[in-house]
Amino acid sequence: MESHAVSKRVTSYIIQAQEEENKRIANELHDGIAQTLFSIFTGLQIIESGVEQKEIKKFTRELRQQTERTIEELRWLSTEIYPLSLKKLGLVSALKSYLKIYTSTFGIMTQVETVGEELSLSEEVNITLFRVLQETLNNTARYADASQVRLAFRWESDRLHISIEDEGIGFDLEEVFASGNHLGLDSMKQRVELFSGTFHIYSEKEKGCRTDIYVPLVK
Repeated sequence: MESHAVSKRVTSYIIQAQEEENKRIANELHDGIAQTLFSIFTGLQIIESGVEQKEIKKFTRELRQQTERTIEELRWLSTEIYPLSLKKLGLVSALKSYLKIYTSTFGIMTQVETVGEELSLSEEVNITLFRVLQETLNNTARYADASQVRLAFRWESDRLHISIEDEGIGFDLEEVFASGNHLGLDSMKQRVELFSGTFHIYSEKEKGCRTDIYVPLVK
């Protein structure tokens, strides 16, 4: 029992250190490279509006559009590395912000439902839940062939219940575990269990997939 507790603390420390480094990199991307690109984008807009020659105007417009696409890709990358809005906005709002980029990137529509009063969570719990949701959504984009994902946050008296559901092609859980390709699922489960939560996934071929996450609320 004691060795398990020590292992749990070590795992938590490693994850926290990784997230701190992710936050540093995301800040540098957001406040450094992204701002520089935005300045270039603004400059190209000014040049495009003032240029008379058709060829130069066309070339400037193409550069501006390419810069704009690069800025969007950088925003996606920065959010993938670390969601800087998480601390300021809270879990649900930060996720909604992420979902806008997710939909524009993958073409998958999302629906978010919130029941009950959202409570403030620690930064560690927030980033853990965000990472698990992020991984689940990315798995949906890669494997599910789904057109829509539904997420529900239910704030109960003593716990938060999050469900993620799609109507994609689904998969056979037994086959996944038998093949050994379940490290991602194990990792998500382990991260939730660090905060005394539970992680369940249900899926069948041609019947979509549903993930349920429960974490206790400390008031």
